[in-house]
This record gives sequence, C-alpha cells and structure tokens, in this order.
Amino acid sequence: DNVATHSTPIVAPLNSRTRAAMLRQGKKLALLVYDFATYPKVRKYAINRIHRLLGKHDSLEKAFSFSLSDIALFGGHARFSADWQTDRDTVYTLVVFDLTSGLKWVTPVSGT
Repeated sequence: DNVATHSTPIVAPLNSRTRAAMLRQGKKLALLVYDFATYPKVRKYAINRIHRLLGKHDSLEKAFSFSLSDIALFGGHARFSADWQTDRDTVYTLVVFDLTSGLKWVTPVSGT
C-alpha cells in the first residue's frame, strides 16, 4: 500500500489532526456547513460531488482540503447566521478558510 503516513482522505472530518495536516500542506479549507439532522442523505451526495469536481479540476486538490460540518456545531441556524452574517433560511453554506492568514470567505450555496 502506497498511502503516505500523514495522508488524509479527500473529504476529511475536521479535527486537530486534519487541521494540522492542512496547515503543513499549505491548503485552504473548504467547509460545507448544513443541518445533518434535517438533510441526512446530503453527506454522500456532497462527497460524490466533491470527487467529481476534483476529477474535472485536479488542481483544486493541491490548493484545498474539504470537509463537511453540522450546523449544530456552530450553535444552530440562528447562531450561525448571526455569527457569519448569512440568511437564517440558507440551507447550505460554503466557508473557505485560509488557515495560515486567518482570512475566511462565506457564501450561501443554492439548492435543496
């Protein structure tokens, strides 16, 4: 098996180990935030779409790490929308973090 010791999956859970790996690799984090309880089937779909995107644009994998996060970890919809200045009715939000500079970009993702 030729898997590197410090490798992470393309769509990895966000934790201290994967965050450290992203910092080491100099990658930005693309984090899709949504309500896991309301949309339980989105996880598989989102992972599939990320893999398809990378299949078409392989340079993205060199620049970004990808993760999914439950909006509950951010305090729910009301807290998330207040903290991140998003519409409370937004179903999905894409947050991109530059872990080295601390810059972040937030955008609602259309679709249900």
